[in-house]
Order: sequence, then C-alpha cells, then structure tokens
Amino acid sequence: MEAEGLLNGFAHWLRVERGATENTVAAYLRDVAAHLAAHPDDPLAPATLMAAEDEDSRRYRPATAARKRAARATFARYRASRGDRIEPAPARTFARRRALPKSLPVRTVER
Repeated sequence: MEAEGLLNGFAHWLRVERGATENTVAAYLRDVAAHLAAHPDDPLAPATLMAAEDEDSRRYRPATAARKRAARATFARYRASRGDRIEPAPARTFARRRALPKSLPVRTVER
C-alpha cells in the first residue's frame, strides 16, 4: 500500500533527518495517517489542507489543531524533500492563527 510506505518513510525521516522524539513521531503519524485516510486522492492540495484546518479548528482545542497542522506541514516538507511535486499552499494553510490584541479601555489610555 502506498500510504503505508509513505508513513514508514515519513517516520524514518522524522527520526533521522529531523531528530524528532518518539512521542512526536507517534503523534505525527497518527495525524497524517488519519488525514491520508480521510483524503486519499490529493491529501496535500491547498483546498484539502484548508478544509482540514477549518474542520480541526472547530473540532479540537487550539493546541491539538496546531499539532495536526504542524504534522501536515511537516509531511508536506517530507514529500518535497523526496522530490514530490507539492502544489504551493496558501499562506494561511500552515500559518499560525493568533488572537487579535484586546483593546484598552479609554480610562487606561487617558492616564
């Protein structure tokens, strides 16, 4: 199966090239395996990645959604390092979402 071969290569790359811990490897493999199973045709297409990010932000806590996004981004880097052609993803796909700063009350500003 191609997905199994990709995951084995990805795990090896994480350990050897990236120096990832076993916990990171296990978590990334779970996340990427689930993503590949849910999107077998084109898992790294920009539209697929954006849809996955939107779904993750609705279903999971921010830290979990961020880990899943990092796993997909790292998997894309792995595929690119193998020479696979990866369609450029929109900047928001792998960008960190940050909350806007809170505004100051007028009385604080007037001091």
